[in-house]
Amino acid sequence: MDSTLILIILAVLVVLYFVFIYPKFKVPKVGSMVACSGGVKSGKTTFSFYLAYKTWKRNVRRVKFRNFFARLFKKEEQPLPLFYSTIPVAFPHVIVTRELMTRQHRFVYGSVIFVDEASLFADSLIAKTMGADINDRLLMFNKLIAHELKAGGTIIYNSQQISDLHVSIRRCLSETFYVHSTFKWLPFFMIATVREERYAEDGTIVNTYENDVEDHLKKVIIPKKVWKMFDCYCYSILTDNKPVDDRVIEADTLKAKEIISFNPRHCFKYEEEEKKEVEENAKENG
Repeated sequence: MDSTLILIILAVLVVLYFVFIYPKFKVPKVGSMVACSGGVKSGKTTFSFYLAYKTWKRNVRRVKFRNFFARLFKKEEQPLPLFYSTIPVAFPHVIVTRELMTRQHRFVYGSVIFVDEASLFADSLIAKTMGADINDRLLMFNKLIAHELKAGGTIIYNSQQISDLHVSIRRCLSETFYVHSTFKWLPFFMIATVREERYAEDGTIVNTYENDVEDHLKKVIIPKKVWKMFDCYCYSILTDNKPVDDRVIEADTLKAKEIISFNPRHCFKYEEEEKKEVEENAKENG
Protein backbone atom coordinates (compact mmCIF):
# COMPACT_ATOMS: atom_id res chain seq x y z
CA MET A 1 0.00 0.00 0.00
CA ASP A 2 1.28 3.44 -0.93
CA SER A 3 2.73 5.32 2.09
CA THR A 4 0.73 8.44 1.19
CA LEU A 5 -2.52 6.47 1.35
CA ILE A 6 -1.52 5.06 4.74
CA LEU A 7 -0.88 8.55 6.08
CA ILE A 8 -4.26 9.73 4.78
CA ILE A 9 -6.05 6.79 6.44
CA LEU A 10 -4.24 7.46 9.74
CA ALA A 11 -5.11 11.14 9.54
CA VAL A 12 -8.79 10.31 8.94
CA LEU A 13 -8.78 7.89 11.89
CA VAL A 14 -7.24 10.52 14.15
CA VAL A 15 -9.85 13.08 13.10
CA LEU A 16 -12.69 10.58 13.65
CA TYR A 17 -11.29 9.76 17.09
CA PHE A 18 -11.15 13.40 18.23
CA VAL A 19 -14.55 14.24 16.72
CA PHE A 20 -16.64 11.19 17.75
CA ILE A 21 -14.82 9.23 20.49
CA TYR A 22 -12.64 11.60 22.53
CA PRO A 23 -15.53 13.96 23.51
CA LYS A 24 -17.40 11.03 25.08
CA PHE A 25 -14.54 10.11 27.43
CA LYS A 26 -13.25 11.95 30.46
CA VAL A 27 -10.14 11.98 32.62
CA PRO A 28 -11.50 13.13 36.01
CA LYS A 29 -9.55 15.86 37.75
CA VAL A 30 -10.02 16.17 41.50
CA GLY A 31 -9.45 18.94 44.00
CA SER A 32 -9.04 18.76 47.76
CA MET A 33 -12.52 17.32 48.47
CA VAL A 34 -14.58 15.13 46.16
CA ALA A 35 -17.83 13.20 46.54
CA CYS A 36 -19.14 10.39 44.35
CA SER A 37 -22.74 9.20 44.36
CA GLY A 38 -24.74 6.53 42.56
CA GLY A 39 -27.27 3.79 43.08
CA VAL A 40 -26.63 0.38 44.59
CA LYS A 41 -24.18 -1.59 42.37
CA SER A 42 -23.82 1.33 39.95
CA GLY A 43 -20.05 1.21 40.43
CA LYS A 44 -19.74 4.32 42.63
CA THR A 45 -17.35 2.63 45.10
CA THR A 46 -15.16 1.30 42.29
CA PHE A 47 -15.10 4.72 40.63
CA SER A 48 -14.36 6.65 43.84
CA PHE A 49 -11.70 4.14 44.91
CA TYR A 50 -10.08 4.41 41.48
CA LEU A 51 -9.96 8.21 41.82
CA ALA A 52 -8.42 7.91 45.29
CA TYR A 53 -5.84 5.28 44.29
CA LYS A 54 -4.86 7.10 41.09
CA THR A 55 -4.48 10.42 42.96
CA TRP A 56 -2.39 8.77 45.69
CA LYS A 57 -0.03 7.09 43.20
CA ARG A 58 0.41 10.41 41.39
CA ASN A 59 1.22 12.18 44.67
CA VAL A 60 3.76 9.49 45.59
CA ARG A 61 5.49 9.87 42.21
CA ARG A 62 5.70 13.64 42.69
CA VAL A 63 7.27 13.37 46.13
CA LYS A 64 9.75 10.71 44.97
CA PHE A 65 10.77 13.06 42.14
CA ARG A 66 11.26 15.95 44.59
CA ASN A 67 13.15 13.74 47.03
CA PHE A 68 15.54 12.68 44.26
CA PHE A 69 16.70 16.28 43.87
CA ALA A 70 16.58 16.83 47.63
CA ARG A 71 19.13 14.01 48.01
CA LEU A 72 21.28 15.50 45.25
CA PHE A 73 21.40 18.86 46.99
CA LYS A 74 21.50 17.33 50.49
CA LYS A 75 18.22 18.86 51.59
CA GLU A 76 15.56 17.39 53.85
CA GLU A 77 13.37 14.80 52.15
CA GLN A 78 9.58 14.87 52.37
CA PRO A 79 7.75 11.80 53.79
CA LEU A 80 5.88 9.84 51.14
CA PRO A 81 2.11 10.42 51.03
CA LEU A 82 -0.01 7.66 52.59
CA PHE A 83 -3.33 6.13 51.63
CA TYR A 84 -5.86 6.55 54.46
CA SER A 85 -9.06 4.52 54.26
CA THR A 86 -12.16 3.67 56.28
CA ILE A 87 -12.09 0.12 54.84
CA PRO A 88 -9.24 -2.40 54.43
CA VAL A 89 -7.40 -2.32 51.09
CA ALA A 90 -4.87 -4.72 49.58
CA PHE A 91 -1.74 -2.58 49.92
CA PRO A 92 -0.04 -0.73 52.81
CA HIS A 93 -2.47 1.89 54.14
CA VAL A 94 -3.64 3.64 57.30
CA ILE A 95 -7.13 3.08 58.72
CA VAL A 96 -8.94 6.33 59.50
CA THR A 97 -9.28 6.62 63.29
CA ARG A 98 -11.45 8.74 65.56
CA GLU A 99 -8.30 10.66 66.55
CA LEU A 100 -7.81 11.65 62.91
CA MET A 101 -11.49 12.50 62.50
CA THR A 102 -11.43 14.78 65.55
CA ARG A 103 -8.07 16.35 64.59
CA GLN A 104 -6.16 15.03 67.59
CA HIS A 105 -3.77 13.35 65.12
CA ARG A 106 -2.87 14.68 61.68
CA PHE A 107 -2.38 13.12 58.27
CA VAL A 108 0.90 12.92 56.38
CA TYR A 109 1.08 15.85 53.95
CA GLY A 110 0.04 15.09 50.39
CA SER A 111 -1.89 11.97 51.40
CA VAL A 112 -5.24 10.75 50.09
CA ILE A 113 -8.20 9.82 52.31
CA PHE A 114 -10.84 7.38 51.02
CA VAL A 115 -14.16 7.39 52.92
CA ASP A 116 -16.51 4.62 51.85
CA GLU A 117 -20.27 4.92 52.55
CA ALA A 118 -19.73 8.46 53.79
CA SER A 119 -23.25 8.83 55.17
CA LEU A 120 -22.21 6.31 57.85
CA PHE A 121 -19.16 8.49 58.54
CA ALA A 122 -21.20 11.70 58.91
CA ASP A 123 -24.84 11.82 57.85
CA SER A 124 -27.14 14.82 57.46
CA LEU A 125 -29.14 14.05 60.63
CA ILE A 126 -26.10 14.50 62.89
CA ALA A 127 -26.50 18.25 62.46
CA LYS A 128 -29.93 18.02 64.12
CA THR A 129 -29.35 15.34 66.74
CA MET A 130 -25.74 15.41 67.98
CA GLY A 131 -25.38 19.01 69.12
CA ALA A 132 -23.02 21.86 68.37
CA ASP A 133 -19.78 20.17 69.45
CA ILE A 134 -19.79 17.34 66.87
CA ASN A 135 -20.98 19.72 64.14
CA ASP A 136 -18.18 22.16 64.91
CA ARG A 137 -15.63 19.32 64.83
CA LEU A 138 -16.92 18.11 61.46
CA LEU A 139 -16.90 21.63 60.08
CA MET A 140 -13.30 22.13 61.20
CA PHE A 141 -12.32 18.73 59.76
CA ASN A 142 -13.77 19.49 56.32
CA LYS A 143 -12.94 23.19 56.13
CA LEU A 144 -9.29 22.64 57.08
CA ILE A 145 -8.66 19.29 55.37
CA ALA A 146 -6.76 20.95 52.50
CA HIS A 147 -4.49 22.63 55.07
CA GLU A 148 -3.94 19.35 56.91
CA LEU A 149 -3.12 17.42 53.75
CA LYS A 150 -1.24 20.14 51.80
CA ALA A 151 0.46 19.73 48.42
CA GLY A 152 -2.25 17.99 46.42
CA GLY A 153 -3.72 15.93 49.25
CA THR A 154 -7.32 14.85 48.68
CA ILE A 155 -10.28 13.38 50.56
CA ILE A 156 -12.79 11.38 48.51
CA TYR A 157 -16.22 10.51 49.88
CA ASN A 158 -18.78 8.18 48.35
CA SER A 159 -22.43 7.74 49.22
CA GLN A 160 -25.67 6.78 47.51
CA GLN A 161 -27.01 10.31 47.94
CA ILE A 162 -24.95 13.48 48.34
CA SER A 163 -27.90 15.08 50.14
CA ASP A 164 -27.53 12.51 52.94
CA LEU A 165 -24.04 13.76 53.81
CA HIS A 166 -23.39 16.14 56.66
CA VAL A 167 -23.78 19.78 55.68
CA SER A 168 -20.10 20.46 56.45
CA ILE A 169 -19.15 17.99 53.69
CA ARG A 170 -21.62 19.30 51.12
CA ARG A 171 -20.54 22.91 51.69
CA CYS A 172 -16.85 22.14 51.08
CA LEU A 173 -16.97 19.92 47.99
CA SER A 174 -14.75 20.90 45.08
CA GLU A 175 -16.16 18.26 42.69
CA THR A 176 -19.11 15.90 42.71
CA PHE A 177 -19.45 12.91 40.41
CA TYR A 178 -22.65 10.97 39.81
CA VAL A 179 -22.08 7.41 38.59
CA HIS A 180 -24.94 6.30 36.38
CA SER A 181 -23.73 2.78 35.60
CA THR A 182 -20.60 0.76 34.89
CA PHE A 183 -20.07 -1.62 31.98
CA LYS A 184 -18.07 -4.53 33.41
CA TRP A 185 -17.95 -7.21 30.72
CA LEU A 186 -14.71 -6.29 28.95
CA PRO A 187 -11.56 -8.42 29.60
CA PHE A 188 -9.14 -6.03 31.35
CA PHE A 189 -11.03 -2.85 32.10
CA MET A 190 -14.51 -1.48 32.71
CA ILE A 191 -16.21 1.72 31.58
CA ALA A 192 -18.05 3.92 34.08
CA THR A 193 -20.57 6.44 32.78
CA VAL A 194 -20.43 9.51 35.01
CA ARG A 195 -21.58 13.10 35.26
CA GLU A 196 -19.66 15.87 36.99
CA GLU A 197 -21.83 18.29 38.98
CA ARG A 198 -21.66 21.29 41.28
CA TYR A 199 -23.81 21.62 44.38
CA ALA A 200 -25.12 24.77 45.99
CA GLU A 201 -24.63 25.29 49.72
CA ASP A 202 -28.17 24.08 50.42
CA GLY A 203 -27.43 20.75 48.72
CA THR A 204 -29.43 21.36 45.53
CA ILE A 205 -27.95 20.53 42.14
CA VAL A 206 -26.63 23.57 40.30
CA ASN A 207 -26.47 21.85 36.92
CA THR A 208 -29.76 21.72 35.03
CA TYR A 209 -30.38 19.75 31.85
CA GLU A 210 -33.06 20.27 29.24
CA ASN A 211 -32.32 16.96 27.52
CA ASP A 212 -32.17 13.40 28.83
CA VAL A 213 -29.56 13.18 31.59
CA GLU A 214 -27.81 10.33 29.74
CA ASP A 215 -26.91 12.79 26.98
CA HIS A 216 -24.58 14.48 29.45
CA LEU A 217 -22.74 11.39 30.70
CA LYS A 218 -19.03 10.90 30.08
CA LYS A 219 -17.16 7.60 30.04
CA VAL A 220 -14.22 6.82 32.30
CA ILE A 221 -11.98 3.81 31.69
CA ILE A 222 -11.07 1.93 34.89
CA PRO A 223 -8.63 -1.01 34.94
CA LYS A 224 -10.16 -4.12 36.48
CA LYS A 225 -7.14 -4.62 38.71
CA VAL A 226 -8.72 -2.17 41.17
CA TRP A 227 -11.22 -4.94 42.08
CA LYS A 228 -8.32 -6.87 43.61
CA MET A 229 -7.50 -3.93 45.89
CA PHE A 230 -10.74 -3.76 47.88
CA ASP A 231 -13.83 -5.85 48.65
CA CYS A 232 -17.10 -4.49 47.22
CA TYR A 233 -18.92 -6.44 49.95
CA CYS A 234 -16.52 -5.68 52.82
CA TYR A 235 -19.36 -4.87 55.22
CA SER A 236 -20.98 -8.28 54.73
CA ILE A 237 -18.76 -9.59 57.53
CA LEU A 238 -21.00 -7.68 59.95
CA THR A 239 -23.84 -10.14 59.23
CA ASP A 240 -22.04 -13.25 57.91
CA ASN A 241 -22.27 -14.96 61.31
CA LYS A 242 -26.01 -14.31 61.70
CA PRO A 243 -28.49 -17.17 61.20
CA VAL A 244 -30.05 -17.29 57.74
CA ASP A 245 -33.78 -16.56 57.58
CA ASP A 246 -35.08 -18.82 54.82
CA ARG A 247 -38.63 -19.56 55.96
CA VAL A 248 -40.42 -20.17 52.65
CA ILE A 249 -44.23 -19.99 52.81
CA GLU A 250 -47.21 -20.27 50.52
CA ALA A 251 -49.49 -17.33 51.23
CA ASP A 252 -53.13 -18.07 52.03
CA THR A 253 -54.02 -14.49 51.05
CA LEU A 254 -52.44 -11.64 49.15
CA LYS A 255 -53.34 -9.21 51.92
CA ALA A 256 -50.49 -8.00 54.15
CA LYS A 257 -51.29 -8.81 57.77
CA GLU A 258 -48.34 -6.92 59.24
CA ILE A 259 -46.15 -3.88 58.58
CA ILE A 260 -42.48 -4.36 59.45
CA SER A 261 -40.57 -1.20 60.35
CA PHE A 262 -37.55 -0.01 62.31
CA ASN A 263 -39.91 2.57 63.77
CA PRO A 264 -42.08 0.85 66.45
CA ARG A 265 -44.85 3.37 65.81
CA HIS A 266 -45.22 1.95 62.29
CA CYS A 267 -45.55 -1.71 63.34
CA PHE A 268 -49.18 -2.65 62.72
CA LYS A 269 -50.78 -6.11 62.72
CA TYR A 270 -54.10 -7.49 61.56
CA GLU A 271 -56.39 -7.66 64.61
CA GLU A 272 -56.80 -11.45 64.55
CA GLU A 273 -53.04 -11.92 64.31
CA GLU A 274 -52.58 -9.57 67.23
CA LYS A 275 -55.10 -11.51 69.34
CA LYS A 276 -53.42 -14.80 68.41
CA GLU A 277 -50.02 -13.41 69.46
CA VAL A 278 -51.43 -12.18 72.79
CA GLU A 279 -52.98 -15.61 73.47
CA GLU A 280 -49.73 -17.42 72.62
CA ASN A 281 -47.75 -15.13 74.90
CA ALA A 282 -50.29 -15.68 77.68
CA LYS A 283 -49.94 -19.47 77.36
CA GLU A 284 -46.15 -19.24 77.45
CA ASN A 285 -46.27 -17.09 80.55
CA GLY A 286 -48.74 -19.43 82.30
